[in-house]
Amino acid sequence: MFVGYAVVALFVEVNSIFLHIRQLFNITGIDKNEPKYRLNSMLNISTFVIFRIAVLGWMTRWLVIHKDDLSLAVYTLGSIGMYSKLRVF
Repeated sequence: MFVGYAVVALFVEVNSIFLHIRQLFNITGIDKNEPKYRLNSMLNISTFVIFRIAVLGWMTRWLVIHKDDLSLAVYTLGSIGMYSKLRVF
């Protein structure tokens, strides 16, 4: 029943790719003015807005709209899952 919702939730992980690349750049000491670091920064910000804010916003909206159609357990689990994905740090 919620396979589509779960698949959309996986889109959030696209942003994780660029977060991890940034961390690898920082660990290896790559200068923040290098083109590849700046490109990754732009992709990181872009995917953050698209896949974290927009997608998770849509998912939160869906949960709120369909609250009456869901059991309390499913609604609670969905809300907790949304909270854990919204944490950036």
